[in-house]
Amino acid sequence: MGKFPIITPDDVKGKKMRVIQSPLHVELWKMLGANPTPIAFPEIYNSMQTGVVDAMDNAKTTYWISKFYEVAPHITDLGHIYSISAVAFSSSFWKKLTPAQQALVQSAADEGIKMQDKLIADGDDEAVKKAVAAGAKYHKVDKAPWQKAMAPIYTNWAAKVGGLEMIRAVQDTK
Repeated sequence: MGKFPIITPDDVKGKKMRVIQSPLHVELWKMLGANPTPIAFPEIYNSMQTGVVDAMDNAKTTYWISKFYEVAPHITDLGHIYSISAVAFSSSFWKKLTPAQQALVQSAADEGIKMQDKLIADGDDEAVKKAVAAGAKYHKVDKAPWQKAMAPIYTNWAAKVGGLEMIRAVQDTK
């Protein structure tokens, strides 16, 4: 999302990019030639408005809810940010359940996760529609050049995130 269309990786070269406060995100955008700037969430709007940064990396629903379309009128759909749902319990709680209770809880969690994932996807679609109706420009891009440009990050970070096999498993998830 930015003040300008972002269609290819070259479009971010030399641009000040707001990123989450994460070494992975900093390295990724730097690798693409951007000038990544970690900025806390409450400061994003003002940073975009005042020119501290030219673009940002954010989820579509957040883009709409936070009115970022007012200061970053271009949405680029790279598909690189995906919100997931998870249910977690402490092992001590889980071990106290009978196998039948565990099966019931697991089944409910599986159904809840599916529902939440659908709600997230639907919310993102609705957020884009609303932002476009409010004047934002939506750009669906060819992901291949982005994937090629970002490929080295997998090697650089594989050991820190579970290995290349884990990365490939996530990539193969539909």
